[in-house]
Amino acid sequence: ATALPLFVVPGMLKGALAATGKMGAKMQGWGDKATGRVGSAAKNTANRRTAPVQDAWKYRKQQRDIKRARKIGEGSIRRGALGVVGGGGYSNKLATQAAAREDKEYEEGVSAAKSSFAGKTFEDINNLALDPSASEHVRTAAVRHVMEKGNFSQRRALVEASSGMSSAQKSAVVNGVMSRGDQAVYGAKVGDAIVRGEVNGSNVENYVAQNIADGKIKAETMVLDADATKLIADVSTGGRTYDIKDSAGVTTTRGISATEQASVRAAAADAETLSSTSSKVSENFRAQFRRL
Repeated sequence: ATALPLFVVPGMLKGALAATGKMGAKMQGWGDKATGRVGSAAKNTANRRTAPVQDAWKYRKQQRDIKRARKIGEGSIRRGALGVVGGGGYSNKLATQAAAREDKEYEEGVSAAKSSFAGKTFEDINNLALDPSASEHVRTAAVRHVMEKGNFSQRRALVEASSGMSSAQKSAVVNGVMSRGDQAVYGAKVGDAIVRGEVNGSNVENYVAQNIADGKIKAETMVLDADATKLIADVSTGGRTYDIKDSAGVTTTRGISATEQASVRAAAADAETLSSTSSKVSENFRAQFRRL
């Protein structure tokens, strides 16, 4: 006769004796216990054989944890959600995979939001970029659009609003500042300051003043955008005071000096004479140059 596998017997006992009265109930109880013992042994074996599957389950759960704690760009959140699974390099590998998947999901959301802009005017999209109540994906898509397509004044408004943005939106502002050349107006350190949430409407001119004091305003800067030139002229000649660091790192509250104003005027003069910039000088630029 063919022998039945041991793990089948308890199940057969349980099914066959389910309705045989008191004795059947006792025997069914024995079957339950046997099933439990065999099931436990099978589970232990499965634990040894299916650890990779369990790790995958943990990975999916960790993905959900990360999604709930979403904070794009901040590795500490990802590591905290993941914990240490498998130790050392394995945990780092899972963290990297989780970060990549999270970023992919985020970008898909931003892409969908961008698609929803069809039929909207630039003003509509600009308003979304400035709206703190807009959804994460919608506002990020709008910020990217304005930083890519907008003029200097529109980009400046987002720089000033950046302290209230998410990490992804701050990154979009920084990318726009760098790609459009606005760092030539604000200074090279403005990108890090935006990421840290330090730039706002009350201090953005201080970055321009520091850039002037550092002698970084060049002919090319003066023809970046007429509104940018106006901002430089306002800061240079407005008679206001700013917190300016000297070469030794000492901060002094003061106005733009005569020497610093002269360097800005020299940059404007170069803009009108250099072959690389003179063709860009329009009457709008000259109107600002005359204020210097």
